[in-house]
Amino acid sequence: MIRLSDRSPITREDAPWLGAALAAGLLAVVVYLATNPYPAYGAGLYLRIADAIAANGYAPPARIAGYTAEGVPFAYPPLQFYVLAVLLDLGADPVALARVLPSVGVLAALVPVYLLARDYAGSRPAGALAGVAVALNPQLLQWHVSAGGVVRAFAFCYALTAIYAGYRALDHDSRRAVAAGALAFGATVLTHPTYSLFVVVTSVLLWGVRHRSVDGFARSAAVGVGG
Repeated sequence: MIRLSDRSPITREDAPWLGAALAAGLLAVVVYLATNPYPAYGAGLYLRIADAIAANGYAPPARIAGYTAEGVPFAYPPLQFYVLAVLLDLGADPVALARVLPSVGVLAALVPVYLLARDYAGSRPAGALAGVAVALNPQLLQWHVSAGGVVRAFAFCYALTAIYAGYRALDHDSRRAVAAGALAFGATVLTHPTYSLFVVVTSVLLWGVRHRSVDGFARSAAVGVGG
């Protein structure tokens, strides 16, 4: 059984196993970038939203021009669009952002994948295997490493971080994990509604199969309410 401190969930022993998961993710990213000189699936609307935010002095714009005759309402969770707006303001090329930025989210998401599988199975090789399986899953890659991943890949990363922190809060009665889970769930809510639902459903399932207690439910609720 792997024993972990409340302070750090990653130790030196994790390096080769987490490295294997990240290597698989890096391979997928390199293949995508090598075969897609233009960002797959476009994501022009996402960049247009970010541009409108920057042009509006970072106040939320009412509508986004250029899509339908009257534009579309700005009714999206805003976090990643503000990140994009800052990067565009700093001079980043929009096409380069749509190609490369999703890869950052894809690789970052593999860290909580590894940690959750490792802790759930009590095995570092199991964590590495889960990371490789996620990194090379075509359906996940289709929507995360492509241009829409400027939002979705990071929503996936925030969601998995919230799920892992919630799992640690259940199994370790950790205040740090509750705080980290609340922060990550809040970021998920501010990024994508479907991934927020993914966090809620997964957290309920984990509580049901791992820690059916009033205390466990209270800690999970603290993550949700805090977020």
